Amino acid sequence: MSWAPITSSEVPEITTAWVQENLHSDKFQLVDCREPNEWSSGYIETALSCPLSSWAQSSAKISKDKPVVVYCHSGIRSLSATADLLSKGYQVASMTGGISFFNR
Repeated sequence: MSWAPITSSEVPEITTAWVQENLHSDKFQLVDCREPNEWSSGYIETALSCPLSSWAQSSAKISKDKPVVVYCHSGIRSLSATADLLSKGYQVASMTGGISFFNR
């Protein structure tokens, strides 16, 4: 994957540091797969809310035209969302550690 430095090969992962450095670069789409109550308590600017509980419907908003970085609270649910998007042909990676490690 040439769009970003991937840290895992089974389900691609990317560091929070890379996301922070490139957040405003237009290199990728940022997707938050947490639930609405988690979103309302704070999210990363530019992120698209696609709750995992309604993933089939909400993920339809994600474009295949640009790579995707998915995050959740700690990085577990985003692995599942990332695997689903991979199976559908997206260029995608999960943000390691989730939002709990962002801005640390």
